Amino acid sequence: MTSLLSLIASLAALILAAISSSSSGSVTLAAAFSVAASIGAAASLYVEHTRLARASTGLMLYWLFAFIVWVIRIRTRFVLGQTDALVYVFIVQAVLNAVSFILENMTFVQDFETGKRVRPTPLGSNVNVFSRVTYWYMQPLLVKGAQKELELDDLWKPDRSQSSSAIINRFQVRWKAEIESAKGKDKKPWLIRALLLAFYPALIVGFFQYWISFICVFIQPMLLDSILSFIADPNGKNYMGYILAAAILLNGILNVTMNIQQFITSLGVGYQIRSALCTSIFRKSLNLTNTARQATSTGHINNMLAADTQHVMWFMVAFFDPIGIPVRIAVAIYFLWQQLGVACLAGLGVILLAIPIQAAIGKILMNRFDEKQSRGDVRIEVVNETLASIKLLKLYGWDTLFHKRVSDSRQEELKSIKSIGIMKSWETLVGSVAPLFVSLASFAVYSIINTAPDQALNASRIFVSLSLFNILSEPIMYLGWIFATGSACYISLNRMQEFLLLEELDDSNVKREIAKDGNVIAVKNGTFKWDAAAEESTLSDINTTVPQGSLTAVIGRVGTGKSSFISSLLGDMHKVSGEVRVSGSVAYVSQQAWIENATIRDNILFGSEYNEKKYQAVIDACALRRDLTLLVSGDMTEIGEKGVNLSGGQKQRLSLARAVYNDAEIYLLDDVLSAVDAHVDKHIFDNVIGPRGMLSGKTRVFVTHGVHHLPSCDKIIVIKDKTIEQQGSYQELIDQEGTFKVLIEEFAHDVVMEKEDGDDKTDSKDSIETKVVVDDKQVSVVKAEEVDEKEEEGKLMTKEEAGKGLAKASVFVKYMRAAGMSWVILSFVLLVGSQVATVGTGIWLTNWSSGSGTNTTGYYLGIYGFLVILASTLSLFTNLTMYVKVGQNAARVLHSNMLEGVMNSPMSFFDTNPLGRITNRFVGDIQIVDESLVETYVAFLTCIAQCIATVIVICSVTPYFLAVILPLIAVYYYLQNYYLKTAQALQRVSRLTNSPIYTLANTTFTGVSTVKAFNKTGKYIEKNNELQDAMQSTFLTSMTVGRWIQFRLEVLGAFISFGAAVFAVVQRNNISAGSAGLSIGYALQITQYLYQAMRTFGQFQNNGVSLERIFEYFELPSEAPQKTGLDDGVALAGWPNEGRVEFKDLKMRYREGTPLVLNGISVDVKGGEKVGIVGRTGAGKSSLSVALFRLSEADEGSIVIDGVDVSKLGLNLLRTKLTIIPQEAVLFGASVRDNIDPGHLYTDDQIWSALEASHLKSRFAGHEEGLEQKIKSGGENMSVGERQLFCLARAILRKTKILLLDEATAGIDLETDSLIQATIRREFADSTVLTIAHRIQTIMDSDKIMVLNAGRVEEMESPTELMKNPESAFAQLAAAAGVKEA
Repeated sequence: MTSLLSLIASLAALILAAISSSSSGSVTLAAAFSVAASIGAAASLYVEHTRLARASTGLMLYWLFAFIVWVIRIRTRFVLGQTDALVYVFIVQAVLNAVSFILENMTFVQDFETGKRVRPTPLGSNVNVFSRVTYWYMQPLLVKGAQKELELDDLWKPDRSQSSSAIINRFQVRWKAEIESAKGKDKKPWLIRALLLAFYPALIVGFFQYWISFICVFIQPMLLDSILSFIADPNGKNYMGYILAAAILLNGILNVTMNIQQFITSLGVGYQIRSALCTSIFRKSLNLTNTARQATSTGHINNMLAADTQHVMWFMVAFFDPIGIPVRIAVAIYFLWQQLGVACLAGLGVILLAIPIQAAIGKILMNRFDEKQSRGDVRIEVVNETLASIKLLKLYGWDTLFHKRVSDSRQEELKSIKSIGIMKSWETLVGSVAPLFVSLASFAVYSIINTAPDQALNASRIFVSLSLFNILSEPIMYLGWIFATGSACYISLNRMQEFLLLEELDDSNVKREIAKDGNVIAVKNGTFKWDAAAEESTLSDINTTVPQGSLTAVIGRVGTGKSSFISSLLGDMHKVSGEVRVSGSVAYVSQQAWIENATIRDNILFGSEYNEKKYQAVIDACALRRDLTLLVSGDMTEIGEKGVNLSGGQKQRLSLARAVYNDAEIYLLDDVLSAVDAHVDKHIFDNVIGPRGMLSGKTRVFVTHGVHHLPSCDKIIVIKDKTIEQQGSYQELIDQEGTFKVLIEEFAHDVVMEKEDGDDKTDSKDSIETKVVVDDKQVSVVKAEEVDEKEEEGKLMTKEEAGKGLAKASVFVKYMRAAGMSWVILSFVLLVGSQVATVGTGIWLTNWSSGSGTNTTGYYLGIYGFLVILASTLSLFTNLTMYVKVGQNAARVLHSNMLEGVMNSPMSFFDTNPLGRITNRFVGDIQIVDESLVETYVAFLTCIAQCIATVIVICSVTPYFLAVILPLIAVYYYLQNYYLKTAQALQRVSRLTNSPIYTLANTTFTGVSTVKAFNKTGKYIEKNNELQDAMQSTFLTSMTVGRWIQFRLEVLGAFISFGAAVFAVVQRNNISAGSAGLSIGYALQITQYLYQAMRTFGQFQNNGVSLERIFEYFELPSEAPQKTGLDDGVALAGWPNEGRVEFKDLKMRYREGTPLVLNGISVDVKGGEKVGIVGRTGAGKSSLSVALFRLSEADEGSIVIDGVDVSKLGLNLLRTKLTIIPQEAVLFGASVRDNIDPGHLYTDDQIWSALEASHLKSRFAGHEEGLEQKIKSGGENMSVGERQLFCLARAILRKTKILLLDEATAGIDLETDSLIQATIRREFADSTVLTIAHRIQTIMDSDKIMVLNAGRVEEMESPTELMKNPESAFAQLAAAAGVKEA
């Protein structure tokens, strides 16, 4: 409408101009052009509203400039006295243009397809130019942030072109081209070039923004020179002073606008680079060879995701400075030459001296930073390993040892942090005092050379020079940051480049083609290695085929290569020679079940659609129905990381259910029945794996130690000594002499599984109880309409709290106490002294410029030099105190206390908090403490001191300025509070979006074989993209909110400069030019000081979020003390010397609010007795071991060992006097010695003896490093069975009076199981042995059998007595397992 009215007004103006006799031809021509412009504007407006989602930049500028032009024309006609009808038409035109401009700014962003209002993007790519420049589009978010605590859903999402998937696609194209180009030139690919080529277009825009801001910086001293010359000239016209003051204002606003736009443009590119690198690192981790996986770790990956990508991103903010700084210095020197002549070369000499010093410091910083990163990787890896193995560490009493190991690695890291702090102190000193020495040298030389009175230093010369020196100071101060940040960026890029160039799995390892011979799996002359560089092959001369639809069993002793054979079919091994062909989709179940932190249903579905009938069938076939009735929310119960709230058997059956539900053509099952009892074994084989199971007709390759299944198999592969010794049908192998025949003859009689014709009346039994027991009538599979409710009830993981409001003052008080309050006070006193000395240099220069001839130049110069040296000295000591004492002390204390809080936490804490969440505290939050917090603290206090000094100086020169400064302070305070509420909330949300990325990286890195086998890499890549987008949304929104406040504060600063200049003009007859120069000079700097003070305060507050999160872990609930006063006396008495264990009415629950899992256990186990413990799922078998080791404290009752109530003992003594062989073996990334004896308490002979007794001596004895041989993290270079034997070696070495076996032989073949049982009987003949077992035959020689049911002892007697009564619970269990007699 306004556009149409404007067109009508233009036509009216044209008609009036044409018919008016007083109008000239130029007026008529102008009116004609106005009509044409109005027509163009109307057409553009139509296109905009029909084709574009945002207001046109061209139209916005047209309305604004048209309004300005009309105002000028109206004023001109009034000045000329031409007040005819045409003037009023012009007024209408001006009003319509103004209204059009306002309305155009008020238009909202709309979706082009739907026409609905949509949110702006964080960077404002879909809003009009004025809203984007002023960040007005952020206003609604700030209003919402002031009214409520912001959440992720409140934030704005990036547009599609800025999404992670779009960003990674752009980068991948360039990176692949770079790799191909490097191959052709036989050079190493250069990651930096690929990144710049992928994201350079935005940098071109940033380049122009940078140089416009650059020009504005140098216009500032020119305007200062002009206004000081005006003040010194008594004949100058006042309006010229006001024009110059207005020019200072406009130049300041333009500088602010371009500077902020350049920052956000560069940061946007930096974030795209970060996103591309994060996504590339994640994708790369999914496709590494085993050799490459050994070269990295989850700690290394987390460090790259958290720290290295950040370093690259922040360097991009300074991308143009390596070119701009030298030019800036050269231009400043040129203008200084105009002021001081040849004397400025003295200042140039100081600069030339400062630059190599800064470069040297930067080089040292780079080396120290590289060292710090490497040591940080080591610490994070130790932290990850400690947290991942925390249950085992507590069981063995090794948590104190690993606590020390983490502390030692942290101490090494702190040494590097201290070195970095010292170098940063010198770097800051050079940057901050170099401008003072530049001015000192220049003024000294000028005074010596120019002795004539008319050439003396005057106010204009001094303060214009000082303004130029201030322009010089920023790049000089910045040089250190450039060197440090550039070094960090360079090192980080090299680290990431090395990772991205690691060897990937070769897709040609396995051919995916249609089978023509009926064999869907074929291996011909296959030789495979885990490590491509290893001399010895893992598997050699493998030749076999697997017919379509067949059931093939793979058998062999521990360590012969069964799991490696499966891995070779998956393509996870390095193929040395031969050919592998797999025809069809694959489902894989690993020997160690991989479980996600998700609901049971989500774990089974694994991204597939939910089919009720199929789902129910899978639940029943995999014997999960009873388990689901025992869980709080059935299949909507959340499962913790690594399945912490499931038993070993439940995890394995859940993994099998996932494979069965996902309906593949080929199933690779790696010992999936090892963790279940005999009856469940039979149920799953009959209903899933066997000839009549759900997978009948599918091709199944089945690694097993259960010889009773072999007669049902179509083919059997016997692996021995890393090759296939025999293969064929059951009968064919029985007829042959060899390993298979010997195995069957020796062990077949141990297990006789009965065929059941009718319905199975015995419930499935499992090895370890479920953590929560409820009424069996509870529904197992949740109905669709109840999913949300039950999912909420079944939550295991606690929600990570974001916190609310600003960080409390008490948080910073705690930080200062950790740093040492005396050091904090000293650093503040030194800082104030340094600032006073710095301000003193400016005041002294004012006196110098206004001084009479009574004092010599040497006098002024000497005092000035003294103040410069004093400011420099105090600045150095301030920074050394801040970095070396305050920062170092705080970094040490905060990490130490947080580590202590975590390590002393009960197991319930680790069960309910994802590993990624805890790791984020030790990676991201500690990085803030190490790198950012002290720098922010120093910068904030410095800016506050500078702001106060500036206001004092301005008001002392022009007291009228107080009338302006007080309202401005009120506005400043209002903006600060308004901004900080939103900024703080954004920072908290940002922290919450980081943790899931680390958790996903950790989870997929450990389960990558399963993810790849199911062809689900795309799903996890998409999930990572979503998490990256969420993190991008929070980060970029946070940055643009920062620019919102920056724009307003710096414009406010420009008005302060304008006010200082105006008041100087008003009072020019009452103040000297020197005083005016001091006032305006300081005012010109306050623009930067105001924003920097706000920015650093905001950063300090944001860093307070990290402090809050760290302090939160100071106050975690703690386990009982590691040591009590009773310990020494008990230990000296040789406790326990008999091994008698008494459970007295023991009641226990896992966490407050959960049901009892032990409900009145009263048992007396005599010293030296061998007791077998059996029971159904949820009976309380493992809970008994949890109570014995006090992983959870008893609610009522007690456990007494040899007359001592264990609740009165320290945890360390108790746990080191007991030994457990757990079902899930855990090994660390350390030497054999450190794995078996981390406390170094035993001799080499004792360790070798233990390894020999556990049948592992031959595994390590032949290696030249002996006990120092490195074991990979998690024992990745050992089979599951070998890891279990290693745990046996630990137990033999400790040889305590009480031994607990928790499904210790689950993953071991029958032959090795027999050897282990014989070893245990021999080595622990005098010890009390409690054995939780699912292989009933392994406990038939026990002195007593304890049958548990619903947390109570149902019966306890010798196996012979129990078997005599067919109605006894144990006799029924034995019958179900096929065991006929005791």
